Order: sequence, then structure tokens, then C-alpha cells
Amino acid sequence: HNTIYTKEKKISVNGLLELLFKSYGFLDVMIFLKEDFKEQNINTDDHFVQLVNVSIKIEVNNRYFVNKIIIRGNEITQDFVIRACIDQKEHEWLNYNVLLNSKDNILTNKYVTKVHIIISRKHYSNSYVDVVFEIKELERHSIDARFSLTPNRKKIIVTMYTWLNNFFGTGSHVY
Repeated sequence: HNTIYTKEKKISVNGLLELLFKSYGFLDVMIFLKEDFKEQNINTDDHFVQLVNVSIKIEVNNRYFVNKIIIRGNEITQDFVIRACIDQKEHEWLNYNVLLNSKDNILTNKYVTKVHIIISRKHYSNSYVDVVFEIKELERHSIDARFSLTPNRKKIIVTMYTWLNNFFGTGSHVY
């Protein structure tokens, strides 16, 4: 179509095509854009425009199934809570867009601060991958108090440790 073709446009087209194929389980997509600049220049008011034809060649390799979904790093939030946020299912075609949406869903949990997705192709046939969600949560905090008596029972020793999430509240909220 008659649009201005720039380096940014080329990068944008390449990225959109890559995301499209990843959403259908193709991870190893090779996209080649070939520009064919025409010799003809067109005068548009104050400047000349050179016409370009763009040919797109796309090579796809294996389409991947998800073998296992692995969750790491969650110490506060239980697995089933995180899995409820993940729309990608095991033994279905990998969908990169669904993984990104799942990441956003997990980040709505008040204890989760960061999510990193790793697609692991180890140990399986050419068509299966594991998806690892690495979770970073708020640091786990509580209050710990210990009382002890000296051997002659004349003094009480109190040792107290405090952390953020405790019986007074969670985070910066005290109930």
C-alpha cells in the first residue's frame, strides 16, 4: 500500500509477523524482507519519493507443544493460585501471546513483583517444550519473638525479629 517505508516500518513489520507466528507455536521463524527500490522518483510537493516493493519470505521450522508448565520462586503464593492465572495449558500448542497475557495476569497478584518466562527445549523431542514461569515476590516477612530465662532465673532475655508481612498486617498496611 502507498505508505512511507522507513527502517522503523521494516522493524515493525518484522516484529508483527514474528509475534503472529509465535502465537501459533512457531518459535524459530526466520523472516526475510527484500526491498526492491524502483528507479522512478515521484515529486510530491517539496521532495522526491522513491518507490519500493517489499517481498517477504518466511521460513518456519517446528511447531511446539507445551509439555510441562513449571513455576519457580513462589514462596508466598501457592502454585494453584499462579496456575489459575495461566491461560496456556499443558499438551496444547504453544501460544506466545497467551504466555504474555498470563504474565500480566500473574502480576495482578499483590505479592508478585516480577515474572520472567523461559521456554526450555531440553530433554524432549523436537516438538515439545517446557514453559517456566520464574516468579519474584515481595520478600517474606514476619515477627519472631523468643523468651528465655538466665540459668539463675533472675533475668528474662527477649529476642525479637520483625519482618514486613506479620500478624499486624501485610505490606505497609496494619490491621
